[in-house]
Amino acid sequence: MGQLVSDQSVMPRQKILSLLPHCPPMLFIDRVIAISDDNNELVAELDVTAQHCQGHFPEHPVFPGFHVAEALAQAGGLLFLDRHLPSKLHGNPGFVTKTGEIKFQCIVVPGNTIRMVVTFTSIRPFQDKIFGKFSGKAFVGDNPIVTMNDCMLCMQNIISG
Repeated sequence: MGQLVSDQSVMPRQKILSLLPHCPPMLFIDRVIAISDDNNELVAELDVTAQHCQGHFPEHPVFPGFHVAEALAQAGGLLFLDRHLPSKLHGNPGFVTKTGEIKFQCIVVPGNTIRMVVTFTSIRPFQDKIFGKFSGKAFVGDNPIVTMNDCMLCMQNIISG
């Protein structure tokens, strides 16, 4: 893997919003803090608020584990779109077509900051689609909370024009 280039402005919020087809409350990336110099690894963060956990155990709010998995997929989508795909695909939805092993290791509560690291291991075109294989890990501090291995994203130009 390449060397991580870290900077709070690696990817401004407006660029995140322009690349991903998500919007709040389903956008789970607040900021990108590092991208490797070989463009195969990205580090992003999400500050978990009470709104993220609303209705998920009202007496003891917990950020749903599958939302952490979705956040990892969004981080993968950001890296895929920004560094590996032509700009004509920006704003198109990427779809997770495969998940390998997913481990949920710890709960996340309001006030936590989730740090996500995604790494692409291969990218290949097939017919009118482009597939990217990646793995991801999410942490609160140094504690792993979700690990996803052997996942696949698919991008296809479905926005007309």
